[in-house]
Amino acid sequence: MWTSNQTISYMCVVAHYIDKHWRMQTRVLAFMELDPPHSGNVMAVALFECVTEWKIENKIVSITLDNASNNDSAVRDLKAMFSVR
Repeated sequence: MWTSNQTISYMCVVAHYIDKHWRMQTRVLAFMELDPPHSGNVMAVALFECVTEWKIENKIVSITLDNASNNDSAVRDLKAMFSVR
């Protein structure tokens, strides 16, 4: 997540994976503007939609975030979305 001086919030989703030749790969899956406020729930929904669009929801091993407080609620909401699915 990044917020510009104009208070526009952006989120970038990046995937790191090992290909069939055992080489590390990195791809940007999405770079999106999020509607304010960028609460944990808004972030969780955006991330969940991204991974389901790419059909990788069953392939996620970990998610890396910084220590912003809204990330705690994003992870909690995301875990609930995955458990329902």
